[in-house]
Amino acid sequence: MKLMRYVGLMWLGLMTPASAQNLLANGTFDTDVSGWFAFTTITHASDEGAPISGQGSLLNTGVFNNNSSFPAISDPFVVTPGHWYLTGASYKVPAASPVPWAWYQIFWYDAGELEVGRSDMVSGVFGAPKDQWHDMAGLSQAPANAATGELRIYLQTAETGNPDVPFGLWDDVFVLPDTVFYSNFD
Repeated sequence: MKLMRYVGLMWLGLMTPASAQNLLANGTFDTDVSGWFAFTTITHASDEGAPISGQGSLLNTGVFNNNSSFPAISDPFVVTPGHWYLTGASYKVPAASPVPWAWYQIFWYDAGELEVGRSDMVSGVFGAPKDQWHDMAGLSQAPANAATGELRIYLQTAETGNPDVPFGLWDDVFVLPDTVFYSNFD
């Protein structure tokens, strides 16, 4: 039963409803990477898009390998306290990159911009095949005192000493208000 619920969630997350509004300022990266910042280098890759959109993507390049992670961070978006949100993203790690893993997580903030929680991590498969787009989707509930959220899309660096520069691509990133009834009933 849990597998069916997970498969249903993945299907719902990847089939972004036309009527639902993506809360991210720019999740498609069709023309640029506006609405995102990072402490590493993010650029627009105009010729690399996931199959769903087929346009550009966000290229995130790390500085060095030390078995840590480096995120690209969305501009804050307004949330409703206690409300559920569908999330999803596509990522690709080129063969030349030592990145073994990708994931994302929402950071929740109150009206005073203090962090009040984090969603569960939604992750790809560790060591997933390279040079392929992979999709991931999740469902997160905003804390009762949340006013805004920011989505952080992470890439994991390789072990310390690896000389290859860590980098990867993101596309079709979304945060949607959940318009489907959700419960924990099995």
